[in-house]
Amino acid sequence: MELIKISQYNNIPVVDSRDIASELGIKHKNLLETIDKHLSTIESTFGRVAFETEPLPTAGGIQKSAVAYLTEDQAIFIGALSQNLEQLPQQFN
Repeated sequence: MELIKISQYNNIPVVDSRDIASELGIKHKNLLETIDKHLSTIESTFGRVAFETEPLPTAGGIQKSAVAYLTEDQAIFIGALSQNLEQLPQQFN
């Protein structure tokens, strides 16, 4: 297991939802569905989740893909909701 890269979003340390999904061994769209399902709990407990829409090149042209930028607490909570708990990252870099 690799350490998940921490970046800055509005001067707040965050992790990219694509990196979390990769480390958990799940599809990014499934992780986003979990985030969406539990968004009110996440935001009321850990603060607002930052989302961005990015271009995603496909064979049919450019599609738009959402990306969530999660704080460490948000990421750990989402990871705990994953069915792949044995892959839950223990550290963030």
